[in-house]
Amino acid sequence: MNTRLEDFLALPDAKDIEAEVQVNDRIGTVRVRPMTQDQYRAYQNKGRVRDNKGRVVDFDFAKFNLAVVAGQTVDPDFANADMLTKAGYSTAEDFIKAKLLPGEIAKIYKRVAELSGFEPDREEEGIEEAKNS
Repeated sequence: MNTRLEDFLALPDAKDIEAEVQVNDRIGTVRVRPMTQDQYRAYQNKGRVRDNKGRVVDFDFAKFNLAVVAGQTVDPDFANADMLTKAGYSTAEDFIKAKLLPGEIAKIYKRVAELSGFEPDREEEGIEEAKNS
């Protein structure tokens, strides 16, 4: 077998990759994982803004980022039903909006995007494609 192919086949599945991100002194460290292709498409859908005829007219970056952070943060588990109930929130996105500052959300999102293979300068190109599809 070709060594390059063997190396590629030995890579871990995307769903098995995790990394830490030091957010700041207030939040500390959180563990995140990269997005799979299916998750990425689902988050893109959450960010699409449609008119009353169902046409995509805009893209809500804040909603997209919140969905990514909610879905890809492993620890703490923002989607934990018990935690959400105790805290008085119905969704992970609502909890995150209430507890994290915009820059903290952006920092976590950025690390997830990097783990998912997006280059910082090319990331918006993928989002622009989501708006137009």
